[in-house]
Amino acid sequence: MRTYIVCDLFFECWKWKDFFEHYKLKLRLGLEDMSNMKIWVPKCICLLSRFPFYKPLKKIIRIIEEIGITKSPPIMESSLTLEEILFYLTQQIPKPIPNSVMTIPLANKEIEILMRKEDDFPEIPFKTMKILDTLGLLEIIQIYKGLLLEKKLIFVSSNIPLLTKTIETFLSAIYPLKYI
Repeated sequence: MRTYIVCDLFFECWKWKDFFEHYKLKLRLGLEDMSNMKIWVPKCICLLSRFPFYKPLKKIIRIIEEIGITKSPPIMESSLTLEEILFYLTQQIPKPIPNSVMTIPLANKEIEILMRKEDDFPEIPFKTMKILDTLGLLEIIQIYKGLLLEKKLIFVSSNIPLLTKTIETFLSAIYPLKYI
C-alpha cells in the first residue's frame, strides 16, 4: 500500500528568552541583553495518508500553521494543542466511504475530502504539462519503458515537490496498471 506525504515548512516568531525557556536551554553570558529580541524558528509539518488527498491535507497544514502562528481561531469549542488537533484528525475522523464526499470541520472551516473508488481513474491535482516539459522526450519514453517492464526506477531531484508530482503523473498515466 502506498503512502502519500504532504509537507510544508514555515517559520514561527519567538522571543529569545521564551525559546530558550521552552526548550530548556541556558542563555550564554552576554546574551541576556538579547532576551527580548525576536527570532524566526523553522518548523515543518508533514501529514501522511494512505489516500492521495493532496489538497485537503495541504489545507489542514495551512490551518495548523495559522493556529500555531497566530494562536487563533480556536478549533471546535476551545483552543487545542497541536497534539489534540492531530489526535482529532487521526483518531476521531472515520475513513471516508468510497465514492462519497466527507466534510471535516476544523478551525471554523470545512475541508471536503472526496474518496474515490479504488478502480476509478486517478485524479492528478496538478498540471502535468509543466512536469512533462521539464523532461525530454527520450527521458519520458525511458521512464514509461521502465514502468511497463516493471524495472526498478530511481528518481533524483533537488526539487522534492516536482519529484513527487513527476512520479504521481507517471503512475497515473499507466492506469489501470499498478507499479509496485
